[in-house]
Amino acid sequence: MGSINKTSKLMRGLAAVGGAFALTLAISPVASAQAANSTPASQTYQVNLSAVNNSGVTGTATLTLTGNSLRVNMRATGASANLAHATHIHVGGAASCPTPSADTDKDKYVSAKEAEASTGPMKVSLTTSGDTGTGSALAVDRMPKADAKGNITYDRTFTLPSGVTAADMSKATIDVHGISSLFDDKAKYDGSKKSELDNKIAFETTVPAACGKLTSTPTSGAATGAGSTSGIESPALFAIGGAALLAAVATAIVARKQFSATE
Repeated sequence: MGSINKTSKLMRGLAAVGGAFALTLAISPVASAQAANSTPASQTYQVNLSAVNNSGVTGTATLTLTGNSLRVNMRATGASANLAHATHIHVGGAASCPTPSADTDKDKYVSAKEAEASTGPMKVSLTTSGDTGTGSALAVDRMPKADAKGNITYDRTFTLPSGVTAADMSKATIDVHGISSLFDDKAKYDGSKKSELDNKIAFETTVPAACGKLTSTPTSGAATGAGSTSGIESPALFAIGGAALLAAVATAIVARKQFSATE
C-alpha cells in the first residue's frame, strides 16, 4: 500500500510539472500580445516627387507614422537655389498630383488652387520649427530652404495637427512650392503676377514645383506578425509561469526521492 502511495505522489508531481510547463507556454503568446498592443504600430509611406510646371524639381520622401507622431524625411533636387520652399501635405481631392490639364484658367501654369482639385486641401505644413497646421501654410520663412545647388533636405518629427488623422495619410500627397525662374529676377520670387492665396505674395512663391503621392509600405514589427517578439514579453506573467514550473519540479523531485527510498 505504501509503495502505491509513493507512486501516486510521483505521478502527481510529474503531472504538476507538465501542467506548469503548459501554463508557461500559454502565458508566452498572451504576454507578447499584451506587449505588442501597448506599443503603437508604425506605418511607413514612400513618396516619389515629380516636377510640376516644368520646374525640374524631383526627389523622394519617407514618412513614418507612429500613433499620432509623424516623421518626415525628404530630399529634393533642382529647386530654386538659396530660397525657402513652402511644402505641405494635402489630403483628399483625387489623392493624386496635378497634370497640365489642371490649368483651368489657361495661364500656362497650374496654380496652388488649381492643383487642389487633384491633391485636396492643404492639411499639414512641413515647417522647420513651430506650428505645422494650416495656419502656417504661408510661413515661408519657416519652410525648407534649398542650398546653393538647389538641394532641399528636410527631416522633422512632430505631432499631427488637430483634425488630421492616420487615415488621412492613405489619401495624401506632398507638394513643394516655389519656382523663382518664371519671371524677372531668377534668384528671387518676384514678378507682377500675385499668388491667388495672398495678393501680397508673388505667384512664384506658391506655384507648385513638385508633387508626390504617399504610398504605404508593409508595416514592420510584431503588430503584423513580421519579426520577433523576443524581449517584449511581460516579465510579471513569465514570473508567474516560472514560479509554477519551479514549484512543480520541486514536488516531483521530493516524490521521486520518496519513491526511491521505498524501493
